[in-house]
Amino acid sequence: MLGSGGEAADGHVRLTLADHYRLAGGSGAAHRAMRRCADALLSEIRARGFDPDRLTPREMARVRVLVARRLPSLLAPPGG
Repeated sequence: MLGSGGEAADGHVRLTLADHYRLAGGSGAAHRAMRRCADALLSEIRARGFDPDRLTPREMARVRVLVARRLPSLLAPPGG
């Protein structure tokens, strides 16, 4: 998976290189939100018994829909 955020106003360059996803850019809050979403997708992929390295587009679409239902809670600030 690949995620990209816009330029951060604070001048920081944020990059996350995980086993199954890469994220670049965004403000601190946006980058944290991208990480939470990517982690949720990967967790759901594994919970469904799919292999992240061999996921078909159809399987990814199915997982994406399940995770999208949880987006409001995933994107809420921690403790918020």
